[in-house]
Amino acid sequence: MNNLQKIEHFRLIDRKTCRKILGSIPNDALCTKEFVDKNTCTGDSGSGLMGRLADGRWLLLGILSFGSRCSALLRGQVDPLVQVFTDISLYSGEIDRFTDYLLPWQHA
Repeated sequence: MNNLQKIEHFRLIDRKTCRKILGSIPNDALCTKEFVDKNTCTGDSGSGLMGRLADGRWLLLGILSFGSRCSALLRGQVDPLVQVFTDISLYSGEIDRFTDYLLPWQHA
């Protein structure tokens, strides 16, 4: 069964704390608190971490890289730790150049 989950209120965890929890994280990592009942699972990599701006618009903040094994979390075999996303703000220049490059193809 495929259940799409949405976590309404995520909390970012600073990199120093995230490194203490995991030992090592990439320099482009954004970490969020993990929950037992709502978390990432196998096949969720690439999912977006979204934030809502003051004017109501949504902004893509990160792309899911990894988290704890969801089956182990749900069975209570491991404690919730963190979910790690790639901070796309560090790649915004490359993303803008790539999408500008593709734009003519979209209108062909």
